[in-house]
Amino acid sequence: MSTDNENTLFWKYFKEWAEREKKGVVRDVTYVKYKMNARMIQMLAPNTKIKDLTRAEYRRILNKYAESHEKFTIRDFHRHMKACIQDICYEGLLEKDPTYKVKIPQGKPHKVTRSKYLEEDEIERLTEVLEKDNSTYGDLCLIDLKTGMRLAEILGITPNDLDFSNHIISINKTWNYKNKGGFIPTKNASSVRDIYMDPSTEQLWRRNMEGAGDNEAIFGSLITYNSVVNDYLTKVCKKAKVPRITFHGLRHTHASYLIAQGVSIQSVANRLGHADTTTTQQTYIHLLKKLEMQDNKKIQELMSK
Repeated sequence: MSTDNENTLFWKYFKEWAEREKKGVVRDVTYVKYKMNARMIQMLAPNTKIKDLTRAEYRRILNKYAESHEKFTIRDFHRHMKACIQDICYEGLLEKDPTYKVKIPQGKPHKVTRSKYLEEDEIERLTEVLEKDNSTYGDLCLIDLKTGMRLAEILGITPNDLDFSNHIISINKTWNYKNKGGFIPTKNASSVRDIYMDPSTEQLWRRNMEGAGDNEAIFGSLITYNSVVNDYLTKVCKKAKVPRITFHGLRHTHASYLIAQGVSIQSVANRLGHADTTTTQQTYIHLLKKLEMQDNKKIQELMSK
């Protein structure tokens, strides 16, 4: 099918554009989102041709999508369509960009079904239950709670990545648990990092690496879907009488705890594998504001002397 004329259906152009411009360029999981959005455009605008893409039609598509999605997802949908439409304009198939100054709809209210992170007393209760459980899944969750690593990063660790003499975990790859396994690059360049581990974390690694080859993933064969470990966490959270939390929530809990204990935002950002402190500050702004209030009180006391 040719995509060089204005009578091409928009969803067909988007589908071919994504395959041409994104396949093999973005991560597989991201490319899947482009394919899903192509199907969504086909459903919302099956007969809309490129020449029909006015601002009114674009708003209609976006507003229709917003009826069943939350704002964060709507923003991604808009971003994908906008990138495609900008190429359409560049090719001269549209005179004006219909996405220009279009506001993102609010969408469905965000439904909080799980806590983003746990408080200090809740961490203690959950840790106690996980330690008593003494299972591989429990150890996996404890490692996340103590390191703040992403799930794919933990699954990608091999015995050669663990330096027990210097108490260092070397994060240099991840495990492709979403697509048949195997080692793949980290999320981005800043995700490649060395982080410190305490003796209790070392013990967790030691008792799970038995039998693993130097370059074999210690937990690689354990997880095929993150829902598996999230289901496990739901059960242990209930047992510990703490709010329901996801595995990724353990990463947030780790970072939140460090910030609350006064660890610098730069150190936390480095430990999480953030490119700079901006992402960390935006994610944990609520805690930083709380600490700022405490600091202001300290400053006031110091200056009064």
